[in-house]
Amino acid sequence: MSFGAVPVGLPITETYNALAIGVVDAMDLTKSAYAGFRLNEVVPDVIETGHIWASGAILFAKPFWNGLTAQEQDVFRDAAVEGARHFNALIVADEVALVGTAKAAAARIHAAEDPEEWVAGERRVWSAYADKVGGMEAIEAVRVMG
Repeated sequence: MSFGAVPVGLPITETYNALAIGVVDAMDLTKSAYAGFRLNEVVPDVIETGHIWASGAILFAKPFWNGLTAQEQDVFRDAAVEGARHFNALIVADEVALVGTAKAAAARIHAAEDPEEWVAGERRVWSAYADKVGGMEAIEAVRVMG
């Protein structure tokens, strides 16, 4: 609603058909999901807004973590950081490859005409969740990392 749209909950497996038959007019997805689901077959135009960032995270159950020594926690923490960085690189490479495939099949990727309008819409959403994620300063710090 912050972007002037009416959101509709939809299982990801129904995305292709919903777009093909007009149940929905647009989708908010990552480029890799767009390409992976071959949505270019039914929606050839994509507007890059840059508002979705995917990243790798490794989580440990509290009982497991608390059962480790400080030295073991350091080993797991270092391995998790290295693994997450590797995962993030794989995500970027996968997106590039998938988008290349979609473009070869006639997908057209467009930059958002007015990126600041998208950011204004995002800020309305961010403000609703700021207190839960460390405040607007934290959100803005992530945003500028791009």
